[in-house]
Amino acid sequence: MIQRVQTIFLFVLVVCMISTIFVPTWVRLSGEADVLAQMDTYELITYNETGEPSTTNVIYLTVLSVLSALLGLASIFSYKNRMTQVKLNMVNILLIGAVIIINAYFFATYQTLGGEAGKSQFSFGFFLPFVALLMNNMANRFIKRDEQLVKSVDRLR
Repeated sequence: MIQRVQTIFLFVLVVCMISTIFVPTWVRLSGEADVLAQMDTYELITYNETGEPSTTNVIYLTVLSVLSALLGLASIFSYKNRMTQVKLNMVNILLIGAVIIINAYFFATYQTLGGEAGKSQFSFGFFLPFVALLMNNMANRFIKRDEQLVKSVDRLR
């Protein structure tokens, strides 16, 4: 049945991973509030001393986010086979984890940009994969609970 509580969790996961594409991830500011680096899921923009931008293509973050959202949708619509849902959610954990690790890598790499006076600000997009990961785990918990309930009912027959 599609009206189960895990469907809500999986839908929130899909919304979070799609929103990750459109929201900036983090910004590195200098002491004078000039932007030194800014990262989205599709590009990393760094500015040199003269203020000229240099972009690095990180489109694979967008691809991973879209794949994760599509896997969440596939999991929602495979409600008739709960074990398939669990397997899809396990693969989704890997995809979301890859997004988190790549974001953390770029943040750690560009954190020293601008010296000690600079400061980094996490944007809303940095935390969305963490929310999606939490929603995925909650959905798995309720899917497994449903599977145990079905097995216990089968034993009574």
